[in-house]
Amino acid sequence: AKLIIDYISTNPYLNIADDSAYNDNPIYTQIVLKLDKKIDKKIFMEKLKNENISVIFVNNGVYGMTGGQMAPTTLPNMKTSTSPYGRDVDDIGYPIQVCEMLSTLNAPYFIERVSLLSATDVMKAKKVVKKALQFNKESRGFTFVEFVSTCPTNWGLSPQDAMKWAKENMYEFFPIKNFRNKSLEGGA
Repeated sequence: AKLIIDYISTNPYLNIADDSAYNDNPIYTQIVLKLDKKIDKKIFMEKLKNENISVIFVNNGVYGMTGGQMAPTTLPNMKTSTSPYGRDVDDIGYPIQVCEMLSTLNAPYFIERVSLLSATDVMKAKKVVKKALQFNKESRGFTFVEFVSTCPTNWGLSPQDAMKWAKENMYEFFPIKNFRNKSLEGGA
């Protein structure tokens, strides 16, 4: 977990971890950073049991680190290297809305989807991730933060065009909002 915290601390877009918050605790918060990886059943089992794990999920609609293939979150009609004519929902089905699916479970303590499409969004996302990690540090249970992001390289767009496209297309299917915060519901 310290490796993940160090990575996040040095990433200018994800600078969310304050090492001093963890120096007094030799046992680091358990974090899973999901970057363009499959949504696997192990994560869902951890959610069902309310394991004290924080998952940070980057949703850019493609498997960007391996060539831009279609992902479970690829939007309808969105073209990828493995769906050159676009995602056909009649053949492949609709994208998975991870936050919505997790919010149907009773166990997760905190679930929120945030955006990385503007400087203001990044500042809000930083606060949300800090909150999720604080809940994790306090052993409140499973926390999940989804980042709506871009992949200009695999989308074949400039960074500015990719942000515009994401705002116009991804927000409708992946709304930016809090899905659960048990601390506001009187949860311990």
